[in-house]
Amino acid sequence: MSHKWDSRAPFPALTTIAERIGLDVRTVRASVKRLEDLGYLRREPAPYGGPNRYHLEGLFRALEQLIDEDAKAEAASSKEAA
Repeated sequence: MSHKWDSRAPFPALTTIAERIGLDVRTVRASVKRLEDLGYLRREPAPYGGPNRYHLEGLFRALEQLIDEDAKAEAASSKEAA
């Protein structure tokens, strides 16, 4: 998220991400592919060979769903406790 500067999709280079988290770029590339396969990330290839843009709507939807599920579980637990 530190690469999300404005309303556009972030576009960090995989080498930058790898350096920041101390992993090999191949590991980061495999992780990005896995996130794509799971629907959490959508990669938009950049024109002219620049860095790809990464759309995170799938991740945000999944997080919102988890928040909703947690809120429902907490409400049910509160009813049972009462």
